[in-house]
Amino acid sequence: MLLNLLDWLGRALSIEPYRTKDGAVLERSALRTQAEARLHAPASDTAPAEDTPEASTPMQHELRLHQLELEIQNEQIQRLQAQLLATTKHYSDLYDQAPVAFCSLSDEGLILQANLPASTLLGLEHSALLNQPLARFIFPAEADSFYLMCKELRESGRAQTREWRMLKPDGTRLWVQVAINCAQTVDGTPQLRLLLSDISERKTQQLEHEQYEQRLELALMGADLGLWDINIPSGTLHLSARACTLLGYPEGGLGKLVSEYEKLVHPEDAPERRAIIHALENGDSTQYRTEHRMRHREGHWVWIRAHGKVVERDENARPLRVVGTMKDISLERHLKHESTELLQRLESLIHNMGKMPELAPLAPRIALAGV
Repeated sequence: MLLNLLDWLGRALSIEPYRTKDGAVLERSALRTQAEARLHAPASDTAPAEDTPEASTPMQHELRLHQLELEIQNEQIQRLQAQLLATTKHYSDLYDQAPVAFCSLSDEGLILQANLPASTLLGLEHSALLNQPLARFIFPAEADSFYLMCKELRESGRAQTREWRMLKPDGTRLWVQVAINCAQTVDGTPQLRLLLSDISERKTQQLEHEQYEQRLELALMGADLGLWDINIPSGTLHLSARACTLLGYPEGGLGKLVSEYEKLVHPEDAPERRAIIHALENGDSTQYRTEHRMRHREGHWVWIRAHGKVVERDENARPLRVVGTMKDISLERHLKHESTELLQRLESLIHNMGKMPELAPLAPRIALAGV
């Protein structure tokens, strides 16, 4: 058993042990050579005479060699134990000082091991955390997700990643990203291993961003505006759902390239629009303002008013990104056209009134009573 321990320690520390056919750590010949060398080493002045090879019987000599072999093996075990303790402490320190939380669960979901970041994350002392069910810290609405994930992990064996809300004992809520896999201990017992990262700050920022986008979308809808976003280097275009609707398309139905959008621009309006875009790309202008016609999905032309500005530049001040709004002004243009035509007709009528021939005055009608 001692030899097996030495063999295991040697393999654990990448030390190549000597072996014999029966599994001994040192080869018999190598071990015997070391023992012989130690036995024949110069004796001290106080060494008893019977310890010298010449003064001993063959049996005593063999027993002495065997004793030295055991001492050599014991010394090697002690060295390996010291190295193992140092290595264990090293990895234990790394485990506890890791920037993320680690814990191991039994097949029943009890916390078997946890590092210090896990204790901090879950709000319990390390000793109090052990043997606690992890489900105790799962937000009630996430309990089913936790159960199903563990079930899928056991059935498929594939590592899983989830984002959960969790609760500390003091009631504090937090968002945690969990990576979990399934392993087996030395005795074959299944064990779940979890890596937990606090993503509360990221989730808060994400929620604020989503709320901002919702407010912006409501404001744009109230003004009947669509939002567009052009990445100049890549030539990609993002259109909001309302922007697509203005042209009769579902969200994403217009594609993701500026070139696809430009195909819908009226040929008479395309040159002016391209000139404005080139001025932006060349840095000659920071604003984008244009009114142009675009073909609706149903085939008719829609007048669009687009406003935008450069919002991002590279280190050489070249524009990278332009963001703006677009609005359907077809009715406005139609009313403007009609009012212009009406004004022209009125002006023409007034102008022609001066050219009308003068009419002879009408003779007065005198009623003669009694005639």
